[in-house]
Amino acid sequence: MKETDRLIDGVGLDGSTGDESEEPALGYWLGRPHWGNGYACEAVAALIDYGLHTLGVETIRAYTDPNNLASQKVLLRCGLKKVGEIELTKRTRHGARRAPLFRISQREPAA
Repeated sequence: MKETDRLIDGVGLDGSTGDESEEPALGYWLGRPHWGNGYACEAVAALIDYGLHTLGVETIRAYTDPNNLASQKVLLRCGLKKVGEIELTKRTRHGARRAPLFRISQREPAA
């Protein structure tokens, strides 16, 4: 946060998300006190731009907890499209399960 120089979130691209894909996955975390202020969308949009245009990544994917509708809305707002589900092979803090899968690619830029 600019006003306090305190870290309020984290965002990154990771290749080890547990579904055996070669595509990098977008991940982010935002502290609960900062939800609803547009920070997640701002961070996700910047990372997508960086990944697609600076790094030259062809496709970026993301998945969320099936019950985290707010996170799914962030991904959709940032131009990712829901393309199905994945079966996670690594255990998550919620156990192993299926998760909604989202993608964005250079061929289909954000709206």
